Amino acid sequence: MFKKFDKLKEKVSSGISNIGKDNNEPTYIIQPADIAQLVGGFVIGFGLNSENQLSQPSPKPEYKNLVSIPSTFKHNIANVSLGNSHCFYHTKDGKFFFAGTNRVGEFGTVSTGHVDELTQFNHSTLKFKEIICAQQHTMYIGIDGKLYGSGKPELLGMSTDEAKKTPTLIPALSQYKIALYATSNKHSFAVTEDGILFGWGKSDLLGIGSFVKVKKITVTTKEPIVIDTCSAFLSFRIKSIACGEEHTIALLETGDVYGWGRGDEGQLGHGIKENRVSPILIESVKSLNIISVQCGAFNSSTLTTDKECYIWGQFGEELIMTPQPLCPGGSRQPLKVQQISQNGFYNIVITLGGDIYHFGIDYKLFTKSAWIPTLLKIDDPLLMGKRVTQVAASAAGYYMIIYDGNPIYYPEIDHSRKGAKPTKTLAPLPESQYSKNKDALFGGNKPTNTTYLNKERNKNNPSTTTTTTSSSNNSRNHRDNDEDIL
Repeated sequence: MFKKFDKLKEKVSSGISNIGKDNNEPTYIIQPADIAQLVGGFVIGFGLNSENQLSQPSPKPEYKNLVSIPSTFKHNIANVSLGNSHCFYHTKDGKFFFAGTNRVGEFGTVSTGHVDELTQFNHSTLKFKEIICAQQHTMYIGIDGKLYGSGKPELLGMSTDEAKKTPTLIPALSQYKIALYATSNKHSFAVTEDGILFGWGKSDLLGIGSFVKVKKITVTTKEPIVIDTCSAFLSFRIKSIACGEEHTIALLETGDVYGWGRGDEGQLGHGIKENRVSPILIESVKSLNIISVQCGAFNSSTLTTDKECYIWGQFGEELIMTPQPLCPGGSRQPLKVQQISQNGFYNIVITLGGDIYHFGIDYKLFTKSAWIPTLLKIDDPLLMGKRVTQVAASAAGYYMIIYDGNPIYYPEIDHSRKGAKPTKTLAPLPESQYSKNKDALFGGNKPTNTTYLNKERNKNNPSTTTTTTSSSNNSRNHRDNDEDIL
């Protein structure tokens, strides 16, 4: 079976099938007759297509060769966001279009089913500046900064167990303007414009301490809670954040990088297989001037000011325990990277020279060769004068390449402040959610760390009493001892 997938990988990585052709004969991805339709940014793609995510007129379940997405030609695409079975396209004039499959509200519309061509998304009252596709849900950032969600309910940030067919405001964040959003299929984070970090999903992945596990059962936090367990997050703003399957990486405005969650595959970059229930500084990247972070399912990557990409974690059969430069197959020369997109087990990269490499495959189909960064061959003469501005990977195994869209902008990072001591000088945070977490965990008894411990220690002395406080600062002071209550 693996030999078959090795051969499949070779065909996909070439971008074209040369069987029966002269090797010097170019392959047209865009047909000459269609070139007149182009009005600006447009998209091509390849990979799995079970839900016609690639918007083909006569769809196949898989495209080993690059194909154009004709319905993008007339819309001047700026960028795209990819879910498992649905896609959103943002145009340069501020419109949004969707395609693929709408099962549980991923399109933000009541009607369900397949959409084979780009269809404009409209809302009667709300206007959005960004739409982000998660694997089975969609998040919307309004022009007022408010965060909305639709689709599968587990990670919408709401108490409901029902899917939302249309964009619905997240109640716990209704008073905040959202600057950043990141998600996996188990946990999510949002960073406000004021620098407050909120998280929801599997509680042991949120960086709030290990008290959320009792008898190895993980509590799910359905609504956003403040992540106030790291003093650096209280002092410096998060500028880039990404979620893997069970881990998270965050870049601060100082250039320092923190990680938390699962570390069994080395995805936290500490050089050891260790899980972290609270954010910890990743010392191994302190010498790098980092401008962006990304996560795959069980790995991580960063992009530096020198446009080198460093990777660590599990890449196929290999565990990379500390960051190393991303190099193409058979070379020790690091790639100069303009952008990397990681989603699940799939990865795609644009170099500064415009070359495109991709690597990765679902763990059920593991082959060693699939994880070697391989150059994608594109020799269509109609694309030679065009500029690649974005690449995007989907966890469902398909890729998109955007030509002549909007360039990728990275946040400004003041690397001269790297290693700065936290000062906690940000505006006061909302009251810590610590006691609310415990309330949910213990069925409404609201025990604090001190209360619970004293009850256990003084079972035989009912006359003993304790005094507790629920202030935000006190909860932070006890953060490092959270696991004591287990």
